[in-house]
Amino acid sequence: MQRQVPISFEYDLYIGNDTETATHTHWYYFQMINNKPKQGQKIRLNIRNLMRTKSLHAEGMLPKIYYGKQEGLSPSKRGWHIDPAVTSELKFFVTDQKANFDAQFSGRDRQYYTISFIYTVQQPSETIYMAYDRPYTFSQDLKKFMDSKRNEKRYSKILRINALCKTLSGAECKMMTITEDIHNNVDYFGLLTAFQKSNDQAKICERIKSMT
Repeated sequence: MQRQVPISFEYDLYIGNDTETATHTHWYYFQMINNKPKQGQKIRLNIRNLMRTKSLHAEGMLPKIYYGKQEGLSPSKRGWHIDPAVTSELKFFVTDQKANFDAQFSGRDRQYYTISFIYTVQQPSETIYMAYDRPYTFSQDLKKFMDSKRNEKRYSKILRINALCKTLSGAECKMMTITEDIHNNVDYFGLLTAFQKSNDQAKICERIKSMT
């Protein structure tokens, strides 16, 4: 979340640009920490600078929520989920840029859209995350998925996973290859790694030629 403007128990929210874009605003993911509101307090949230003319929210989709404290929660409230008792009365409409619209965005020649919904506080001093949809992370989702497939024996003849490169943060970016008879398929990335580490690069080149 880039900016928020409090209005009593109503908040106007302005999201930052989507990753790797200069102007698109569609995905949101933010945290709320409630220190004062009591259980049952209703708070209206308005995300006012969305770019897309259509949204699944207009069809009734509610924001995904996640509680910062997972211990003691019932199974239906753990992890990312939708709960109409927590988020409700959602509306999607054209933003009125003449009514208290943030100056950072009002000077741009474009139309924005708003999603507005009620958030009902469930517990005093609760921390809650809200998102357009469940975030799909590298460490918690993609890595676990690829490792689980690599460890399944039924895929051992058709699947191989190589470290393609490293991200700017130092994490391995892996590539999954799926093909018939994977063990007889040339492992180019394995050979490239050996080529980079070997002192006898001519021998590696000959090996590559013999396999292609």
